[in-house]
Amino acid sequence: MKTAITLALLASASTALADEASVSATAPAPKTIAVDALGIVPVGDYGEVATLGVGVSARLEVPMDRGFVTGRLGGIFHAMDDRVGDASWMLFPIYAGYRYPVHANGTYVAGELGLTYSRVSMETAFGKMSDSTTEVGLALTAGMRRGALDVRGGLFAPSIDDAWGLILSAGYDFASF
Repeated sequence: MKTAITLALLASASTALADEASVSATAPAPKTIAVDALGIVPVGDYGEVATLGVGVSARLEVPMDRGFVTGRLGGIFHAMDDRVGDASWMLFPIYAGYRYPVHANGTYVAGELGLTYSRVSMETAFGKMSDSTTEVGLALTAGMRRGALDVRGGLFAPSIDDAWGLILSAGYDFASF
């Protein structure tokens, strides 16, 4: 008798667990706040003045249709080429875009477009000089998500008309709501 009751309880418990799994599988994806570490290898004209860019960005993702609308705000510091002299270059991208999942294994493609605020400082014979500008920029990437981890790589253009580079980022989703 005890065995029959135990089997009946186990059968009902496993049915309940199966129902919860099917409900959670159909629940909408949460909005996500994340932070990404960035690495950029400038190429072309961009690569003639900067050798490497490293930075961090905050990322917001909101589910929409089959993918996610994204927003990004970051800061990127550049190591300057020796030919440029004693200079520093910071980029502050403010981008919005869309991340589209292409496979259930977590792979996706993403595109972002926005404004890049650029600030350059340089020591000259006349003292320290600086300049700033705002350009239209973009990022075209492909990546993979595993749980809260996000890794992507692709093209980064802080200025669409004359500055292109290769970007690699690794991010962590630290809040979902």
